[in-house]
Amino acid sequence: MAKRKFLEDGRVELILENKEKFVVDPFQYKSHQLEIGTEVPDELYQEFFGEKLLSHCRKKASDLLFRRLHSRGELKKKLRDKQEFSMQLIEQVLQEMESYGYLDDRRFAELYCKELAKKGFGPRVVSQKMRQRGLESNLVREIIQEFTLSEQEPLNELLRLAQKKLKSLHRENDKFKKRQKLYRYLAGRGWGSSEISKVIDQLL
Repeated sequence: MAKRKFLEDGRVELILENKEKFVVDPFQYKSHQLEIGTEVPDELYQEFFGEKLLSHCRKKASDLLFRRLHSRGELKKKLRDKQEFSMQLIEQVLQEMESYGYLDDRRFAELYCKELAKKGFGPRVVSQKMRQRGLESNLVREIIQEFTLSEQEPLNELLRLAQKKLKSLHRENDKFKKRQKLYRYLAGRGWGSSEISKVIDQLL
């Protein structure tokens, strides 16, 4: 070991000959008798390296979750894409994040579904986008079912979207063509044919 530095929080920063740094707690420092000039055994080096990597993975996960909510699958993919961490390490961190309540697929799915619905997307597109965020198919189906059965909220969103689009079609005098254009637009946003027909009949 080339250098050591006692940190304000009581931990000790060890600096090896190759400039690599490890931060250990006082107990580790004393129990392993880590003094300047002593050689760090390979087994101990691997232990320190593993803890350092785990701490780094935790920080990456925490930083991502701090910026916005993530699904488990989405966070797992981002950590895996870093190509720094093993799957075993990633799973350990994901389980930790879940135990702390920072990672909750159901809560994420419910909030994301509401967010997409407010943007005027229908169940089909909402379902696609939720799966793209790494949510499991069973959970997506369950959330979509809850959303579509929740009173008038989905139809109110569809009606609002249709009214907004209809304003841009004011120059179209042919009622049939206007209905066709409105239908295609709403279908493209992921709404079903029966819901679209009800709203168009109400407006035209």
